[in-house]
Amino acid sequence: MSIRHSKEEKLAAVSKVKSDTPMSMVMKEYGINDHALHIWMERYSKYGEDGLSRKRNINATGYDKEVIVREFMEKGVIFAGIDNKV
Repeated sequence: MSIRHSKEEKLAAVSKVKSDTPMSMVMKEYGINDHALHIWMERYSKYGEDGLSRKRNINATGYDKEVIVREFMEKGVIFAGIDNKV
């Protein structure tokens, strides 16, 4: 069973990594794996705090869909890694 983390918890974890706390310690503290932490770091880097919010029912525009396809084709980013970026 996966644990859902709040925006505040994600922000705290990202902040700890940014302040040079070892990623292994942060992952253990929050009960997450390296994949989840990397996603949080990437979303924070690209979108700031808003990138850490859980988004539901995103109505992607044609442009958004094009960006998703382009990221997949050019960078090999799978949909699970980009679905919350738009």
